[in-house]
Amino acid sequence: MGEIIFYSENNAKGRALGSLNDYPGQAFNFLRGGPVANDEARSIKLVNVREGCLIQLFDHPRGSLTADWCQIEVLKSKPEYVVPSFELKFEDEFVRVAFFHKNGLDGRVSRVEVD
Repeated sequence: MGEIIFYSENNAKGRALGSLNDYPGQAFNFLRGGPVANDEARSIKLVNVREGCLIQLFDHPRGSLTADWCQIEVLKSKPEYVVPSFELKFEDEFVRVAFFHKNGLDGRVSRVEVD
């Protein structure tokens, strides 16, 4: 089982805010609770997260695509991998990250979905 750890600052710095595993089919509206407080997360660390895992982070608590959102697809598992910001678009051998901008997502995450 892999772990997704949320951080209060970019580059997985600052306080560890909470974590969740990489089991598929999870969705958390942070306004209603969950592993992380609403509007605090700015980055994540992936710890042995499984290949094929899809992580979506939303500014909107119900996952509306009209606000900022980010999609992280794990291409290859690694013992530790940092996604330094949710406001980046890049791909390497380990992840493919897409960001859909409206007014910023770092520090404004209200929902996460894991598949």
